[in-house]
Amino acid sequence: MFGLLDSVLLMVDLQAKILSALARHEEILFKNIALAEGAKVLNIPTLFTEQNPSKLGGTDSRLNPDPARLFSKMVFSALGAPGLWGTLQKGACRGVIVSGIETHICIQQTCFELLQHGFRVGVVADATGAGTTSDHQLALQRMASRGIEILTVESILMEWTRSADHPAFREISEILKRIRRFPANITGK
Repeated sequence: MFGLLDSVLLMVDLQAKILSALARHEEILFKNIALAEGAKVLNIPTLFTEQNPSKLGGTDSRLNPDPARLFSKMVFSALGAPGLWGTLQKGACRGVIVSGIETHICIQQTCFELLQHGFRVGVVADATGAGTTSDHQLALQRMASRGIEILTVESILMEWTRSADHPAFREISEILKRIRRFPANITGK
């Protein structure tokens, strides 16, 4: 269970150039923005990676990553990003929640490597994606079969909040209302 506040959110390769080529790219970005907002409200540390940013551009500006928590990489697993592993170790977190792209490549390799290092790992299914639905679904099934928890944005925000008595519950509820109205809030309907 990731309700304990000893986890970190790892947002992988949410670069506009890569996102635009994926199925569900608007939903993936929207869900990651909501997830990042919720993590900020709840003081959950959030880390970002970028795959080859000199060629693929930076993280979508709407996610507003803290430059001190942004790691560039050339390898597929986020743990190969220089400095990221040290940051995880310093934070004394026991769990890592992973979102971003692409599910069957960078997300999957990151999750497997985190498991090997003894972390509890969760992947946010509705905030991850791939070029095809089958790549996304098969990667989620493969990760689940290895003990990685499959989560949704709503489920993780509620686990982090734990109670309607939480001081940030109202703010989180507003974020969840926006999620439930997708895609109407994107198209203006």
